[in-house]
Amino acid sequence: MAKRVPKILYHYCSVDTFYNIIKNKSIWLSDISKSNDSLELQWLNKQCGTYVMKSWLTYLKELQKEDKLKTEDFKKVDMSKKWIEYMGNETSKCWVFCLSEKKDDLGQWRGYADDGMGLSIGFKADFFEIAESSDKGDAVFFGKVKYSKKEIEKFFEETAGLNTISTNDSSDDVEEKIFSAIWMTMRNSAFFKSEAFKDEKEWRIAYSMDMDKLAKGEIPGIPNDKNEFSNLVTFGGYGFSVKNKSLISHIELGIPHMEKVIPEIYIGPKSPLTIRDVKMFLISQGMLKDYQDKSIRVHKSEASYR
Repeated sequence: MAKRVPKILYHYCSVDTFYNIIKNKSIWLSDISKSNDSLELQWLNKQCGTYVMKSWLTYLKELQKEDKLKTEDFKKVDMSKKWIEYMGNETSKCWVFCLSEKKDDLGQWRGYADDGMGLSIGFKADFFEIAESSDKGDAVFFGKVKYSKKEIEKFFEETAGLNTISTNDSSDDVEEKIFSAIWMTMRNSAFFKSEAFKDEKEWRIAYSMDMDKLAKGEIPGIPNDKNEFSNLVTFGGYGFSVKNKSLISHIELGIPHMEKVIPEIYIGPKSPLTIRDVKMFLISQGMLKDYQDKSIRVHKSEASYR
């Protein structure tokens, strides 16, 4: 089933970040391991072992009933355990840009927009689908973050394919399906978080890269000659910035026609910025033709927060 994507998704940020996004016509996908959620990437990964071993146990019990159980079948289980242990290591690096379905949310003003002093930038969601298509889905992913236990179970059973395992499969077949499920888990781990974050209604665009390649000096990004959408979006600009006394890596996603991607902006409830301030800045950056141009709507937050 195709994912239902809202028309506009919102990114909460400080005034400094807003300034750089507009000025540089780009956004940064930041190292997810440096986010405010200490369980990023681990929330799904840690549950993978439980579902995988449950599938193996069910399969082996059915074989035993049919008197088909062999010693080598247990060796396959041990190999699966090693794959799961390997998955627990930092085998890949992931960078994300976070968005929300909520345009004027008090919790996110507090947490992500300088305690209400920042802005919420509305982006056309179909742009991020184009960005995903620019890499044919190999390293760039766009999707909704999921939180519930039911969604996690559905992921392992249906998306990862563990519900397809049966005694009609050989242990080699099961091992292959298990490996595929583990690979799918690693690929989708950025899109599952604890239910504690569910009110954020988050969406993400993510870029991932094998850690070994990164350690060998390969630079993240998509060569423009391989990107048929390079006139709309570019991936590159790998670098680091200093934040909270830490070095945080990022990948720059260039948006040459930023004025076509942002339909509206909200000013935070505690911000001293006025609508006039923001519109004059947008005019100076070629985002609006003049003050009467309504192609980008600018609003003041309605949250009563001070």
